[in-house]
Amino acid sequence: MRRGRRGLRGGRGGGRLAAVTAEGGGAPAEVAGNPDVIAAYLGTERIVTPPAPSDAEARQAAAGKPVLVLQNLSAGYAGSIVLEGLSMTVHEGEAVALLGRNGVGKTTTLRAITGTVRASAGSITLNGADITGAKSYEINQAGISLVPEGRRLFPNLTVVDNLRIAMRPGGASLEQAYELFPKLRVLQRSKAESLSGGERQMLAIARALMVPAKLILLDEPFEGLAPAIVKEVMDALVALRGKVAMVIVEHHAETVLPLVDRVYVLVNGQVAYEGSARALEQDVSLQARLLGVVQPEHVE
Repeated sequence: MRRGRRGLRGGRGGGRLAAVTAEGGGAPAEVAGNPDVIAAYLGTERIVTPPAPSDAEARQAAAGKPVLVLQNLSAGYAGSIVLEGLSMTVHEGEAVALLGRNGVGKTTTLRAITGTVRASAGSITLNGADITGAKSYEINQAGISLVPEGRRLFPNLTVVDNLRIAMRPGGASLEQAYELFPKLRVLQRSKAESLSGGERQMLAIARALMVPAKLILLDEPFEGLAPAIVKEVMDALVALRGKVAMVIVEHHAETVLPLVDRVYVLVNGQVAYEGSARALEQDVSLQARLLGVVQPEHVE
């Protein structure tokens, strides 16, 4: 459970939490499920995810023009192979999840796409143009934006300056960024270093939209965020779905499957599963085999 600072320091919610634990505590599951504990640590708003796209919707999204095509891609570090023979396609306006256990090559795939890891074999094309071996700034200018793990903002710049420094003709306007994340309008004069983790993630996503991106890559966009903030980020990604192609790297399948059209699951640097998000979401045994996911109702 992620512990909020306010609850731990005895601020708002701390009194309720003290009362719960003073009453004798109970089993961890009982404490974790107590409404007062949830409200104190996580806020009163819980995550409500949209329904996963239907198989028909996934097929419709995949019927669009291919934006990104990886063909038999191999890549790694210092002579070691992480990705081997990886093939993957993302279509216009399509949201794709890249899933897998830790260390299977998800982030390496994004790094290969953005040019920070060189491909040792295979090809990468963007709208039919070969970008294999291109420099990172050239790939960004061609229309691929990255929301990296850890956000990587300019901490001493304000919210509005972080956005302005990324602005390019044809990209989103400040007004569009503020419509997507209303909090950023309120915080526009605040320095990035003073923002919460959730606010920084909102800024990182908005910054990626400042260029005329055809494809946005998001590396663990929900990592370390409280559920109430996760919902805000989810709502924004739902609003973007269909308007820009997205690849979302995530290790929590249950979080990302309702947001995307199709899924690729990596095992040892290779594609072990490709299919609709709804199909994988409904197949608990397949999730357990590929991802090690065990649903609570299946635990004895």
